[in-house]
Amino acid sequence: MPPRFVSNVELGGSGEDVHKRLAVDSQFVQHAQHAIGAGDVQNKATIEQDISKLLGHEGKLPAVELVFVECVTPDFYIIPRWLCGGWGLAFGHAAIAFTRADGTRRLVNITRGVGKVGENEMVEYWERPYDYIFGVHGAKGKGGVFSRSMCIVRIQEWDKHGVDAIDLYLRAMSASFFAEQRTVSWHHCGRCLELFSWLGWGRVRPSGNCSDWVSRAAFIGGLLSRPHTFPKGAVVDIFDRFILAPLSRGQAPKAEVIYIHQSPAARAAKKWQKHDIYRAWVSPIYLLRSLVYWDLAPFADVTVNVETGSDGKPVAVASRGRKRRPTWMLFPLFKHWHTLGVLGVCAAWIALGYPRNDTHVSCVVSAYMARTLTAFLILIWNAILN
Repeated sequence: MPPRFVSNVELGGSGEDVHKRLAVDSQFVQHAQHAIGAGDVQNKATIEQDISKLLGHEGKLPAVELVFVECVTPDFYIIPRWLCGGWGLAFGHAAIAFTRADGTRRLVNITRGVGKVGENEMVEYWERPYDYIFGVHGAKGKGGVFSRSMCIVRIQEWDKHGVDAIDLYLRAMSASFFAEQRTVSWHHCGRCLELFSWLGWGRVRPSGNCSDWVSRAAFIGGLLSRPHTFPKGAVVDIFDRFILAPLSRGQAPKAEVIYIHQSPAARAAKKWQKHDIYRAWVSPIYLLRSLVYWDLAPFADVTVNVETGSDGKPVAVASRGRKRRPTWMLFPLFKHWHTLGVLGVCAAWIALGYPRNDTHVSCVVSAYMARTLTAFLILIWNAILN
């Protein structure tokens, strides 16, 4: 017998029908379909069909798509902006799109909004993923490819229960955002707050950035090996599991990569934008992976460029990509070199680090205990930045 859901919440009025909108009505969206205006990408509603045709999936909708949005400025400045334009680290942004069992498509974007007047909600459902990806010209917060380039990892077929898990998790987040006792929040480093909880600062409510929440949903849906704090880490995780791993076994890949370049005309109009792309790191501590996946465009099965049509309006044009596949990254030495390096540093610190040993037994024991504590803290921060 299927479960029954019972609620004693009285719908309507001052509560803005939150329960009805989010917990019951699965068709609720914050961003309904937008009409295509003169400045929009004219074929944004049909370009997905062209992409599917190039990928050999003509007439079929993808089960899940992980969307990685490139940066044009650093997310974290190390050298201040006023000093020669500054320099810093970029990490990008993550969103996720999926197709439900009834055929409806949704894209979910996580924002910093707290629901105040004039702000976005933290969890945004888009009725048409192409409105988010290709943008709505002139609309605030809906720049799409007019503002950034994007890399999409598409999984054509996936367990329907896994897709349901992604949808229900994100809907639960959305409902919790409106609860009287809000239990979810946006934070640059939710794992740092978890660390404080582990160290005895009491319980903390679930927090995270866009990648934390999106990758948790993808992890629950069975797509990722673990959640990721950094968006590019989630992309590389799926790339390794669904493309490189099958290829290394002589099998067909289970995912494809689509790279959509920022509109050149829109880029030219942004005088403040000094970089076409400010490359994102897989993680601040993953140097090899960040180097290998520095530029995601060569990995694409299909690339999409926004060009000016004969009528002077922007149109998207899809073409085959280069399909770079570094399967050597799955060799144990390269796949685990970071872990081996961190463990080697910790072992060397415990054996030879500071404080140095003394001749007294008690001092030797104390020195080893202090160095072990330092190594433990290194492992914790490695886990946070992983």
